[in-house]
Formats: sequence, structure tokens, C-alpha cells
Amino acid sequence: MSPRKNAPANYGVQADQVAATTIAVGERARAETTIHGTLNRDAIAAAVAELRRQLELQTLPPASRHAAEQHLQTVEGEIARPQPRQGILTTALKGLTAIVTGAGDLAHEVASLTKPIKRIAELVGLAAAIVGLSP
Repeated sequence: MSPRKNAPANYGVQADQVAATTIAVGERARAETTIHGTLNRDAIAAAVAELRRQLELQTLPPASRHAAEQHLQTVEGEIARPQPRQGILTTALKGLTAIVTGAGDLAHEVASLTKPIKRIAELVGLAAAIVGLSP
């Protein structure tokens, strides 16, 4: 019986040294990075609450407000998992960054919106640049 053509396939890797957090090798291979270790979930929750508060002060179109809330719920859902998935957190934080950088009319408004996003990224081990923010 031959293997299915569209089935994911992983192939072995021979190496003396590998420095990576996630490796996927082969056709249609997938890898998912999870966060291991202790997260300061209270600090993350506080940063999410601060971002929500700052967003409430902004005049956002309903679609942007809804999208921001969806991203915030995604972050909260991942943080509640025993091992949050870094890729999902990255996508949610990038989405929030895109929304908030277009939300503020003045630099200080944008800064008040991006500060909690940077804090969340830092707390889950992501660089600010990964989520679309300057360090």
C-alpha cells in the first residue's frame, strides 16, 4: 500500500548541533512552538486589561473594535492554556498592533496603546519587532 500523497511527512535530521526553538523538515511538515516555563499570568492579565481600557478611550470603527476584542480574547485564551502556543499569540499581537497603530491620532495615543502590547509580548517571550513594534 502506498502512502497518501497529501499526508504530512517528517524526515529525520542528522546534525551535530542544532539551535532552534522549532524545526519542521519535509513536505508539508508542520511544527508548533509552545511556551514552556512559568508565565506571570497576573501581569499578562493586567496588561490585557490596560490595553482594553486604552482602547475604550479611542474612537474606533465598530469592525476594528470587534477585531481588537477578538484578538484580546485569543490572547486570554492562550494564556489560560497550560502551554500557550507562541504562533497564535504572535498572530493575535500582530493583529492588535495593526489596529492600535492606526487608532491613535497623536503619537502619545499610539504609545499608550502599544505599551501594553509590548508588555504582553515581553511577558510571553516575544520580541517587540516580532509583533510589529519597534523595541
